[in-house]
This record gives sequence, structure tokens and C-alpha cells, in this order.
Amino acid sequence: MALDEQARLEENNIAFILKKISHAIYNKHNAMLKEDGITFQQLMIIRFLYHHADEDITVKKLEQFLDLKGSSVTSLVKNLVKKGLVEKKQSTIDGRYFNLSLTQKAKDMTEKGKQKFITINEMFSSGLSNDEKKQLIFLLKKLLSSIENMEYERDNKYVQNLETP
Repeated sequence: MALDEQARLEENNIAFILKKISHAIYNKHNAMLKEDGITFQQLMIIRFLYHHADEDITVKKLEQFLDLKGSSVTSLVKNLVKKGLVEKKQSTIDGRYFNLSLTQKAKDMTEKGKQKFITINEMFSSGLSNDEKKQLIFLLKKLLSSIENMEYERDNKYVQNLETP
């Protein structure tokens, strides 16, 4: 396949476009967060812990939220602990687990960073009208639901699971 033909195929490929968008967003966030000494993934952990402060949050819950492997989340949390942003306390219910919480330093950072987070997200969609933003969010959620309902079959093809609501 010629390079030009491949480029045209990728140009209209939903997965390729979403990957490029995801990569661009990730890089822009990391550039903006560099002055705070954290990464986008670390920010996602901090924000999750901030909004779930009244719950017992374990690495397992973060794995589910971030859709990452345990070893990756453990490494992210370890770095946040080293930076004095997250505390680990052994669970009183099950000693094999640790509950995670934010330090005051991270809470202060989150309060100060709220506007930064809002600003960068507004910048990402600045070329869209409010109606276009609503439509995009609706379509992306619909696409995600469709992808999550796909099932892999033995003959190397995916089928839509129509039984899932």
C-alpha cells in the first residue's frame, strides 16, 4: 500500500484520530503541569482522591478508574508519596491493602489548580460552539458504549453484544 493511500486511510480512521487527540491532550496537560512537578496521570489520581476524600480508596480502585495495570498505578502512587502529595495508610479492614489520601500539600495544589484545569479543557474545545461540544460529548459517550459492548469471537472478528443495554 502506498504511503499516500495509507495516510488517507488513517485520516478518516476513528481509532487513529482518537489516539492522536488523546496523545495531544496528554502532552498539553504534561507541559502545563511541568511547573507543578506532576504528570497528567498523577493529576488524575490527585483529582480522583480529592473528589472521593470520604471513601476508602485503594490502588485497585485507581486501577479501575484509570484503566491501567496495577504495577503502573503502584508506580504513580509511589511517586506521589515521594513528592509528599499522597499518604498510604494500612486498611483497618484488611491489612493487605492500603487506603490512599491526599496530603494538605496536594489539597492546596488541587484548590489552586482548579482554574488551570478548567482553562486547559476550555482551550481544547475553543473551536467548538456549545452545541457542538454537547454533541461531541454525546457522540464520544455513544462510541465508548459501543466499543465496550463489543465482544471478540474465535474467528478473529468483533461482534456487537446486543444483549447489553
